[in-house]
Amino acid sequence: METVFSLILLLTFSLSCSSSKLDPTQFKILQSSFNISNQFHNLTALNISNANVSGFLPINWPKNLVFIDLSLNSIQGTIPESISTLQNLLYLNLSSNSLHDSIPNSIGDMIMLKNLSLASNLLSGNIPESMAAMKSLVHLDLSNNRLTGDIPDFFADLKELKYLNFEGNRFEKELPFDNSFVNRLEFFRIGRNEDLCYDKGKLSSHAGDLRNVDVCYEPGPTNIIVGVGFWLLFVFVILIILVLISKWCK
Repeated sequence: METVFSLILLLTFSLSCSSSKLDPTQFKILQSSFNISNQFHNLTALNISNANVSGFLPINWPKNLVFIDLSLNSIQGTIPESISTLQNLLYLNLSSNSLHDSIPNSIGDMIMLKNLSLASNLLSGNIPESMAAMKSLVHLDLSNNRLTGDIPDFFADLKELKYLNFEGNRFEKELPFDNSFVNRLEFFRIGRNEDLCYDKGKLSSHAGDLRNVDVCYEPGPTNIIVGVGFWLLFVFVILIILVLISKWCK
């Protein structure tokens, strides 16, 4: 009976925004089908968005998937390293769940991925450096998590990137982007990161959404006066030393 249900479920895999909901028992059957069976190896799209499901992400996945949308559910646990085996995947949306722990380092192996949304979960830790290899990324949303550390500068080298959302995390230090990068994005959000700041010399406050981001350093009248005073004092000291040396040489 479970096998028959799984087959029907996977052949009608789109439940997004429908009136029918997938209960936890049914989702466990789906997980079991992925984990112990190879009968769905031709499955290319899985859309179970907003279906009120809970449980954990499968460890094994049909290898030919190019589209996964499990957003707006109550899925728990971590993102398994094994998800990176989906080498043909183009779209991955796990947003608005209860996923925790760090983003797996193996995610950088998904070099074909164009759309990645992990927003509105409980993810923590740093952004993996391995993501520098994801040259096909067009859309990246990591907003509203608990991610920490500094934001890597390699995102500026992702030439296809158009949508970037990091708001609502715990990032810190200086934002590594400049005007040329931010201006080529169609969407950019970075607010609500209390310990993050930007260099006004490299990035205009009008670039993207920087209204609620502090400036790391901004020279003001007091700074200029102190700087000029310091250099005048330095020059004065050097002149005194030179005068003393000239007198001593005589």
